[in-house]
Amino acid sequence: MSRNSHYSLANHSQRRRRLILNRSVSEAELPPLELARLHQPIVDLSANIPLLREQLSHPQPLKWLILGDSLLPPSSSDYTPRGFVDVFRDYLNGPLWRIEDIVINGTSSRFKITEARDQLDFQLWRNRPDIIVLMCGPSDAEGGTQHCEAFEEEFIKLIKCIQKTGLNTIINTPPCLPETNESLLVDRLVYLEALKAISAEYDIPLVDHWKHWEWAAIEVGGTESWYQSDLLHPGVRGFEQMTHLLFKECGLEPIHVS
Repeated sequence: MSRNSHYSLANHSQRRRRLILNRSVSEAELPPLELARLHQPIVDLSANIPLLREQLSHPQPLKWLILGDSLLPPSSSDYTPRGFVDVFRDYLNGPLWRIEDIVINGTSSRFKITEARDQLDFQLWRNRPDIIVLMCGPSDAEGGTQHCEAFEEEFIKLIKCIQKTGLNTIINTPPCLPETNESLLVDRLVYLEALKAISAEYDIPLVDHWKHWEWAAIEVGGTESWYQSDLLHPGVRGFEQMTHLLFKECGLEPIHVS
């Protein structure tokens, strides 16, 4: 198996941590909350979903609200490529044989967590979903680490709003997208650490797509086909990978009809 990756930082968390902490902002200058997040270990949180698996073990139809970043490029025409919501719906209604389930599309390109609470209130009022699938994208990290604490505070407010609803929720990290600018990549890693740490703190199930894509690029290779031609956004095969991983973590397996 190839260990050569087209991600410049796709190795192990120790190197990530060293690069993060060796940035121009020293540890002494970091806000306490941000520093605490940086020192959280990178762990797999996606197994923490027993309540969700219990809900999905029953045959009653469910409404799924997919809220957040579509991970698609902004559309400048009437044509919109197939995205995560389309692949998710097809897999749910097809191989999983949940043909009466409804998927509500609450995603948009370059969606930010800071926009999520208003959208959540609207979707709860209009559609009354049973499960929330929160899609996090890379746009939040564009503000740099100096805005990470504000991001954390807003994300915590969103989590608390979701918890008040009592709805099962799945948080999805963004996939690991190629980035040649190490400074921008480190910013994304800092935000990823914050996202994972808060999800663990509030016991919200998290599916770590970043970890899966990074592992596949290092250990397997051939992941170029997971992207659109611009290599900046997932393509259909990438969205299939995300969908399969999400449902696998939820304990849902394809139903084979003979």
